[in-house]
Amino acid sequence: MDKFNVRRQELDKLHAWILILIKAAYLPAIQADI
Repeated sequence: MDKFNVRRQELDKLHAWILILIKAAYLPAIQADI
């Protein structure tokens, strides 16, 4: 159960980083359109 929780936390961190990278990639494009 503990191992599962650790794996879950790792996936949450990875998901958070992916969201940050997506925002970093899209924000300049959105600002360029305005």
